Amino acid sequence: EIIQLDEPAILKHPLDFSILQRAIEFLARHRGRARLALYLYFGDPAPFYDRLQRLPIDVLGLDFTYNPKLVQRIVMSGSAKALGLGLVDGRNTKLEDPAEVARQIDRLLPRVQADVCYLNPSCGLEYLPRDRAFAKFERMAAIRAAVKGAK
Repeated sequence: EIIQLDEPAILKHPLDFSILQRAIEFLARHRGRARLALYLYFGDPAPFYDRLQRLPIDVLGLDFTYNPKLVQRIVMSGSAKALGLGLVDGRNTKLEDPAEVARQIDRLLPRVQADVCYLNPSCGLEYLPRDRAFAKFERMAAIRAAVKGAK
């Protein structure tokens, strides 16, 4: 149903964007009915945001931990794609404030044209001790509850 591509390198090697674009276009032509998701992390995606929006993908996953102004960037531009909201830091054991993250999500959602967005960590949680990784999952559930409670 979904093909997820994790691509941390492009944010450090922007001159290779055309290679990424060709690879995504190839996959898009051969995906059948599967949705195509691209997740970027370990860098600031803001400089690429407009180009990423033009890729033939269904879901764009972004790491919000590298740029505190990324939420505002997306609020200003909107998104034609479903977003993976990497608002929970997958590299830091500190737990996010659910109300603060919910406020960011509430600002973003009206600007997303897709039917769905995904709350997720900024990257995989393998960098955290197991107990802290589970705590991050629990925190994401609290954030979801805070967003739903605001509705």
